[in-house]
Amino acid sequence: MAVYLGLDVGTTAVKAALFSADGALLGASAREYALDRPTPEAVELDPEVYWEAVRATTREALDAAGLEGTRVRALAISS
Repeated sequence: MAVYLGLDVGTTAVKAALFSADGALLGASAREYALDRPTPEAVELDPEVYWEAVRATTREALDAAGLEGTRVRALAISS
């Protein structure tokens, strides 16, 4: 089965959704994270936090769809 993954990497959350070739939603997941504020004027987030959220939401979406171990044919990323 061809599976397509969409990722929305936002300021405070990552969302992942898996779709079939005909556009049917197969599974989805989201993970929020907090931003670091070292000073009132600065906002930071360790890139590793983004990466772990992408990995986790992708895995959770595959699990929700019952497709663990399935290869993703194409990827779309919005940020």
